Amino acid sequence: MDQLIQIKVICSSISLFSSTTVALLFLSNPKLRTPTFRLVLQLQIADALFALASIINSNDDNNGLCVFQAFLVNYSRESSIVWIGIFAYNMCATIVDNQELPGLLKFYVVAIGIPFILSAYPFAWDAYGLNYSMCWLLPDSIALMVVDYLVLCIGILFYIIYFYIKIYNFLYNVTEMKSYKLFLYPLSFLLTQIWTMIDIFQKYDQYSTYAFKDVAVAFVSLQGFINSLVYGLTPQVLEIIKSFCYSINQKEQRELQIANQQDFDSSRQQSFIMPMGFDTRTSSDTSVQNGKFNQQLISAVKQQQEL
Repeated sequence: MDQLIQIKVICSSISLFSSTTVALLFLSNPKLRTPTFRLVLQLQIADALFALASIINSNDDNNGLCVFQAFLVNYSRESSIVWIGIFAYNMCATIVDNQELPGLLKFYVVAIGIPFILSAYPFAWDAYGLNYSMCWLLPDSIALMVVDYLVLCIGILFYIIYFYIKIYNFLYNVTEMKSYKLFLYPLSFLLTQIWTMIDIFQKYDQYSTYAFKDVAVAFVSLQGFINSLVYGLTPQVLEIIKSFCYSINQKEQRELQIANQQDFDSSRQQSFIMPMGFDTRTSSDTSVQNGKFNQQLISAVKQQQEL
């Protein structure tokens, strides 16, 4: 158990640092305040809260600290899962359907309300307690795990796979672009959640031995770190990080400001293209391709509207 706690604390600390860094970069750099990154910010806040809750050490499942940790772990983890689904939905609506990104208020209601309800009702069964190295739903609360976590997790997984396949097909059909980074989103989600799913399934077999506890605790605790790499490490963020590490001359600074201003003036589709790995500031050839890309998008949208 001590080894599991050490793994949990180390990996959760890495996640807390990476998620907090991405959130601070967003708050301190106006050029990152795009519709895409506003959603990424909410995801990073949920991941940071989950990492912070995971760092809490409480080996006694009868005290109030363990119950508080269990509620916070469950709530923040499910909030992160819901924000991942919201991100996929809005990316598809913006790129494929050319819809303007609505305000975040209704998404706050979903991303806060659903996890809160799912995290509150286990109190009625006294289902919170010590589970491996952290306090969560008690190991024998299998039915609650299925209803409270497994159904939500599997539903969001198929939900985001559907949207990213739809986006991939649209980009390929309209522009013949292949963005393989789209598949990193569901892959990262599966990588961080699959271990808990396996754990829940194996609980139905009383003769089963779960031999991957160390791996499971590590990947679950690294959820914030993995999400910060997949969702937060955009070309713009990389440029900001490089500017902290390397000095650049005055001419390069002016060119960077011009490029950032062009990013602000780009279409709603481009604000979502950036996280997928398309850098629109690399060369003149890329600018021509982007102009052609925008024309093809507009043409495709008009054709859809006519249909």
